[in-house]
Amino acid sequence: MASTSVVDAEFTTKLLVPRRRKDIIRRQRLSDLLHNNIHLRLQVLSAPAGYGKTTLLVDFVNDLDIPVCWYSLDTADQDPRFFLEGILASIRFCFNDFGQLTQSRLFMAEDVAREAVHLIGALTGEIHASIPDYFLVVIEDYHLVEDSDSMKSLLNLFVDRAPDNCHIIISSRTLVDLPTISKLASQRQVASLDTSCLSFTGTEVKELLATQYDLRLSDTEADKLATDTEGWIVGILLSTNSLRAGGFQKEMPVLTQKNVFQYLASEVYDRQPPDIQSFLLMSSILDEMEAEFCDALLGLASSRKLLRDIESRNLFINRIDAKKAWYRYHPLFREFLQEKLLTEQAESFALLHCKAALLFEQRQRWNEAVTHFLRAGRYDEVLRTIRTVGEDFVKSGKWATVSKWVEALPRHVRLSDTGLVLLHAQSLIHVGQVDEAARVLTGLLGRVASKEDWLYRAKALSWRSA
Repeated sequence: MASTSVVDAEFTTKLLVPRRRKDIIRRQRLSDLLHNNIHLRLQVLSAPAGYGKTTLLVDFVNDLDIPVCWYSLDTADQDPRFFLEGILASIRFCFNDFGQLTQSRLFMAEDVAREAVHLIGALTGEIHASIPDYFLVVIEDYHLVEDSDSMKSLLNLFVDRAPDNCHIIISSRTLVDLPTISKLASQRQVASLDTSCLSFTGTEVKELLATQYDLRLSDTEADKLATDTEGWIVGILLSTNSLRAGGFQKEMPVLTQKNVFQYLASEVYDRQPPDIQSFLLMSSILDEMEAEFCDALLGLASSRKLLRDIESRNLFINRIDAKKAWYRYHPLFREFLQEKLLTEQAESFALLHCKAALLFEQRQRWNEAVTHFLRAGRYDEVLRTIRTVGEDFVKSGKWATVSKWVEALPRHVRLSDTGLVLLHAQSLIHVGQVDEAARVLTGLLGRVASKEDWLYRAKALSWRSA
C-alpha cells in the first residue's frame, strides 16, 4: 500500500474548496437556508449545470467556523475502494493522522463492496472516537458516480451511519437517490435545494448585473430576464453581452440550455484574440489544468499568463487552488470547446488526448492516462496500460476500476486479448457480478481450444467452477 502522503497526493485537487470569484454576488437567501439546516444529517443540492451549486457551497463553507472536509467526485470514484480512500483523505486534510485504523482495514480488505458494513463501521467509529467537534463533509458531483451500485451502497452506509457531529452535503446535477434519504426524511434529518430554489430571482439578476457589469436594470427588466433564462445563471451571464451591446430589448432572444452553444460561439469564443482561442480549444481536453502541465501538453511557456488572462476575462473558468493555480472550465463551456475542437480539428483532438495520457502515465496517474487514451481512440495503449498495472490494481482491490477500463473498450478489442478477458472475469467476480463473469468465462472457453492456450483454459475452467 502507498504511504499516506502518496495516497493523499493523488487526491490533492479533489480535496480543495474552490476559490471564490470576487465578481460573483452572494445569494444570501440560499446561504441562510443551508445555515438554518446545518443541524440536519444531510442536505442535498440537485440542479443541472449552471445553477450556481458550487458557488453557493463555497460561500456557505467560507462562512462556517467548523472544519470542512471537501471532496469532489470524479468517475474514478465509481470504484468503492478509491472513493473510500478519497473520503479518508478529505477528513485527514482537516484532522491530521485521522483514519489509521480504517486505512489499515481498507488495505486488508479483499472486497470493499462486500466488506462495506465493516469498513464504514470502522470509519464512523474512528470519527466518533477521535473527532469530538462538529464538522462538515461536502461531497460534490454525485452524478458522476450514480451508475455504480457498489459506490452508492458505500455512500449510503456512510450517510446512514455518520455520527451526530458529522453533517453531510451532497451536490449533483441529477436527483440523489440514496435509499437512506427516505429514512432520514421520516426522521426530519434531510433537506434539499433543487432547481426551483437555485434559479436566480429577478432581484438577484438585478444585483448581479449591477455588481459585475455595471448594468442598471429596472425591476421589470430584471424579472423578464430571469423568466426568459429560467433563472439559469449561465444564460443570464451570456445574455449580458446583448444587454451591453444594445440595452434591454423587449424581444431579447430567450437564452436557455438548448441554444447556449451557438451563443457561446458568437458572443464569447469568437470575440477572443487568436492566442486565447487556441489555448481554450487545446486545453479543454483536460478536466483540470495547471500551468506546468499545460506547457508540457501544448509546447508553450506562457500557460500561466494565458490562464490568468482567461480568468480576468471571466471566460467561465474557476480557480480551484490559489497557491498552485489549478483551474477548471465551467462544464458547459468546456463541452462547447471540446465539441468545437473535435469538429474542426479531429486529428488534434486525438493527438492531444494521447499526449495528455502519456504525461499522466509518467506521473503514474493511471486512471487519467486510461481515460485520455480512450478518448483518443488508442485502444492499443489502453491494453498496454492494463497489462502494465491491471494485475497490481486487482491485487490492491481496485476491481471496479479494472472492470470499468475493460468494459470501455470495444468488444472486439476486449476479446482479442485472452489475458485481458481473464482479468475482466476476475474483476467481475470480486465486484459481485458472478453471472456476468460466468458468461465471460464460458465465451472464453469457446475460443481457447488449442493446446497453446491450455493455461488460459485451465484458469477459465477453475474460475467458472468456483
